[in-house]
Amino acid sequence: MRHLNKQSKISQVSQQLQVLFAKTSLEAEARMFGFVQRERRLGGSAFVQLCIHGVSQDGLACSLTELCAVALDLGIELCAQSLNERFNERGVGFIQRFFERVLDSTLGGGEKLATLKKFNGVYLQDATIYQLPERLKEVFRGSGGGGSQAAVKIDCLTDIQAGKWYLHIKDGASADNAACLLSVPRQSLWLRDLGYFKLDDFQTIANQEAYFASRLRSDIVLETASEPAQSIDLLEWAQKMQEGQIKEAQVWAGGKGHKKGPFRLIVQKVSKELGDAKRHKLCTDKQNKRKGLTKRRLALCDLNIYLTNLDAEEWPARLVVELYRIRWQIEILFKVWKSILKIGKLYPMKPHRFLCLMYAQMAWALLNAKIFQFCKATCWNNEQVELSELKAFKILRKLNHRLLKALAVNTRELYMEFFQLLFKALDSLGAKHPRKTNKNQLFCMC
Repeated sequence: MRHLNKQSKISQVSQQLQVLFAKTSLEAEARMFGFVQRERRLGGSAFVQLCIHGVSQDGLACSLTELCAVALDLGIELCAQSLNERFNERGVGFIQRFFERVLDSTLGGGEKLATLKKFNGVYLQDATIYQLPERLKEVFRGSGGGGSQAAVKIDCLTDIQAGKWYLHIKDGASADNAACLLSVPRQSLWLRDLGYFKLDDFQTIANQEAYFASRLRSDIVLETASEPAQSIDLLEWAQKMQEGQIKEAQVWAGGKGHKKGPFRLIVQKVSKELGDAKRHKLCTDKQNKRKGLTKRRLALCDLNIYLTNLDAEEWPARLVVELYRIRWQIEILFKVWKSILKIGKLYPMKPHRFLCLMYAQMAWALLNAKIFQFCKATCWNNEQVELSELKAFKILRKLNHRLLKALAVNTRELYMEFFQLLFKALDSLGAKHPRKTNKNQLFCMC
């Protein structure tokens, strides 16, 4: 029965990929953007295939000559000059639209990962950045200083239960917390990086009967929620707490006239070794080198400090600390994108070519991520097998020539052959080894 269930899901996701890469719809959109105005050798569907094949192995490191070789392999003969002319404003609009189609797609019929069922969605939010050659600073502005004058930042929000993704590609110099909070489903859980710390957002989440957990920014003023209200000195707490001890309080957060809450403050005293490691990381970070760190911020490295509105009876303090570790799932994704899919590896090129290939690369990265999410949910829900992200993406990379062939031909049979081989490899090679320490809390709290 489980085998038949898996086969049914493979058939369903294969059909969805067929629709996504359907030649008729891609050609129609290419004409809509003016990329194709008459019958050409390099039509909309072929251009999508060329861009994706071009970035699938070594990121944006292909020269025009290598891209022409890719085109030849797809059955299209082009010279470098002719291909270079096709990377234009209309091509950028068309490939960006294709990226948005991949972003909006739901592979596997939206099957949810059956874990943390008490929540109606588990949302992780973070951003990654990579530097660009300075000639691209008019396209994406960097922060300068210790970095390049040109950089790309990718804001990422994902619901790891449903496999939904929201990406915003923007200037590397833009702030993380400038990102808008999307609609907040009731009973959902939001785990955000410190760069997204925003008390107004936390209040909005609480008002919508949803939940959040976040690390606390060191400059936030805290008062006890009990009467009479008293200010909280975290440095004093740190001096009195023992290593490993956890302390909590109900608090108002924010300065005068900007108080939000009441929320739960959870403080954990870490080991001296971990505290020193956190201080070293702060002092060696390129951005912090330019800011100047206060003694207070360095001293607070001895604590892990969290703010949350999770119910204390259902979610004791130690469980909240463990729950927050789920946020590392998105950090692993960024590691995979950069180390395996080569995001950030770049060959100097003109802006229009860069934008076409960048959107194609992000579509390819999203497609890989959604395929992995589908496999992860299927293996866990059907067989209680937890897949390793790094192992799975390495396996997926080795089998991507099968996926690329299926995309080029776009037949259901080839997609199904790819998924059957992928599941066979994942079943025997992709499982995460059980460990007594550093367990994945996503699967320990089912």
